[in-house]
Amino acid sequence: MKAVVLLILLVPFVHCQDIESDVELVEPKSTNSLDKDLQDFMALIPTGKVLNTALTYVFKDKQVKELYEYVTKSPEFKELFKNAMETSDVRNLLALLDSYGLPVTKTLNDINVFLGFPPFKPPKVELRAPYGGVNGLIYDILRLLPRQKIIALYYDKINNSEAFQRLINNLTSEQTIGATIRVATNPEVQKAYAALNKRGVDIFAIGREIVVYFLDLY
Repeated sequence: MKAVVLLILLVPFVHCQDIESDVELVEPKSTNSLDKDLQDFMALIPTGKVLNTALTYVFKDKQVKELYEYVTKSPEFKELFKNAMETSDVRNLLALLDSYGLPVTKTLNDINVFLGFPPFKPPKVELRAPYGGVNGLIYDILRLLPRQKIIALYYDKINNSEAFQRLINNLTSEQTIGATIRVATNPEVQKAYAALNKRGVDIFAIGREIVVYFLDLY
């Protein structure tokens, strides 16, 4: 079930070329079947409703609006984001996830366009917050997802798709966990996160909401 939660966090992201780093990239045999697997999951997400919910919070919720303005308009955060993205830890993790067949760099650049950030160039080589806020946004978006269908599809893929099994093995490997830990403990990443945390972004609370929702513990 941990893999289900990890997949939900990474599924929006579907390659890097040669990279000089200590990360050993996986050579994907073929991404066609994996692309189909990921698209099956994405087809379950009510994208329009999720977007409408997010925009409603941006325009009507004070905390989310302030966070959005800080992220999109603050020179301070743009500098923090730029410094974090330039670290080898972040670049290595992105390259590693891309090598699994996940479109992480493409998705990141789509988000950068939306936020007004320059494109990232990969190297060659019911616990609801009482007044809404960021936790309320996460809660409302989770409620739009078809939990049982996503979980059922996960088990169908894990039992019947070799490409999907390989992806889960890659995502839960020591190499991926190590790369993720290096990003989480990177000083530049921590500075950027600290700035967001002051504005209501609590990664641990968000992660708890996601785990609780998909394990049906409400």
